[in-house]
Amino acid sequence: MKKKLLYVGAIVFIAIIAQLLFSSNAKAATWYNFDISYEENSDGTITVLASSKDVEEVEIPMMIEDKVVTKIKSEGFKDCTKLEKITFPKTITEIGDSAFEGCTALSDIDIPEGISVIPEKCFMDCTSLKTVVIPYKVHTVEDYAFENCTGITDVYFNSKVYTLYGNSFNWINMADSTFHVYKDTQPEFYARKKIPDIEYLTPVESISISGRNSVSRSLSTKLTATVSPSNAFAQDVVWTSSDESIAEMWEDGTVVAHREGKVTITAMSKDGYDLKKTFVLNVTKGLNFGVSGKNVYREGGIIFYTKGNEKLNVDLYEYDETAKEYKKIGRMPDDAVITDMYRYAIGTDVDQREGITIDNKNKQISMTIPGEYSLRVEYNGEEFRNTIYVLDAKKWKEKIGIPFDDINMSDWYYSSVKYTYQNGMISGATDTEFRPSAKITRGMIVTILWRMEGSPKVTGIEDFTDVKGQYYYDAVRWAAKKGIVNGYGDGRFGPNANVTREQLATILCNYAKYKGKNTKVTVDTGKYKDWYKVSSFAKPATQWAIKTGVITGKENGTKVDPLGTATRGEAAVMLYNYCTKVK
Repeated sequence: MKKKLLYVGAIVFIAIIAQLLFSSNAKAATWYNFDISYEENSDGTITVLASSKDVEEVEIPMMIEDKVVTKIKSEGFKDCTKLEKITFPKTITEIGDSAFEGCTALSDIDIPEGISVIPEKCFMDCTSLKTVVIPYKVHTVEDYAFENCTGITDVYFNSKVYTLYGNSFNWINMADSTFHVYKDTQPEFYARKKIPDIEYLTPVESISISGRNSVSRSLSTKLTATVSPSNAFAQDVVWTSSDESIAEMWEDGTVVAHREGKVTITAMSKDGYDLKKTFVLNVTKGLNFGVSGKNVYREGGIIFYTKGNEKLNVDLYEYDETAKEYKKIGRMPDDAVITDMYRYAIGTDVDQREGITIDNKNKQISMTIPGEYSLRVEYNGEEFRNTIYVLDAKKWKEKIGIPFDDINMSDWYYSSVKYTYQNGMISGATDTEFRPSAKITRGMIVTILWRMEGSPKVTGIEDFTDVKGQYYYDAVRWAAKKGIVNGYGDGRFGPNANVTREQLATILCNYAKYKGKNTKVTVDTGKYKDWYKVSSFAKPATQWAIKTGVITGKENGTKVDPLGTATRGEAAVMLYNYCTKVK
């Protein structure tokens, strides 16, 4: 019985261990595009584990699931006999032993520039390989790395290779192969013992850098590195920046400026000798060009949206470091030129410049077809690029957040209308019209305030004779009970009577009292030319409205216009000011 229990226990133990092992592997390894499997490393990077044996061409991505691919595991592609070509991302820094051993059809390969060691048996038995270029960072080629690669005709070494194992190139066709080496390097000594045909490479002796030494923030410029002598083998350089938060370098010499400051750009030869040349670049205050018009919406940095079919003014913008955004500083200068304007229409037969008008005399542009447009401007020797999106009517309304055709982005009450609409305070006169110039009535105002309070029910108050059965019935009863608005004294409320600006100020002041706000304030009214027109009953409330910013005044703040009838647009602004300024 005891033996039987031990036997069963052993089986259970083995089963548990097996389950853990296999479930762990199943969880770790995942397939990407049915071509390669991968797993996440402890540092959050990705290792490519293996490949489908039927794959003929593989492109390993730079990122998988937003994680950087950095390694190829040992034996990852071993015996993939149909594999003819593999493309690596520049992020690969390590390749494991025997990673491509037995890939007999592999004829085209660019060894990743990020690796420093070509490991044992890495390309062993890759009989179709013809040309091999050892990248500039590689310092070690281990045993059997290219053993039995019988198709090799040319091998190019960098000068940095100082460890070249004796069996690295065993059993290749030495008689038909050429080793290209730098003089007095380890590869030269190795080649002398192995093959009859050696060709000496010309090293880079100097590097010069040309290009602009300043660039505006948010823009890019191109630097060019020229190596000498002109017959040097390694014509390309490695670009680096001393501070990528100021300016970022791309492989082709493009500099992308991010913030103001000075940065040292370095160009280094790829022949392995690490010869370098430096270049100081000054990133100046950011400039760019954008547009303005009745219907232009700016989002994030300096990207614009418009309804189209409108002449848009081209403006100059400058980056404000304190506000962390671009601010318009004026119209496009006379010496700036709109060089191009086109619509992205990839994969179609549509003319990319159809429906586009460029007016350099008046510094204006217009576009009629919805789509994504690229604006290009030349100014002070630099090319500025920006993106403008032309939206159809539906997408435009979604973007600006209101459905009203009679509200333009340039209207002084636009932000207030948007705020009061989105917060359920003022709805449209119709589904597509706000009617900002229409008069606001007493019934409308109390309904708005009632909605702001959550539409409460009210009891214990006598009904007005002129509100029963109307949409504002509960709102009027609530406002009257709270002392926000009074009736006329004859049993009527007067819901359809228009509201003057001083009456609206009084209603909002009464609402503030109801909310427990301090309304006893004084303000200098001397600058208002029409203060004498303010009714005596409305003066305290109007002073409160001026002090809090609920009323900002007309004609550059010189008039109150107390007896002017308030419009829906003005009411939206006063309500917005109340909600955002009254504490």
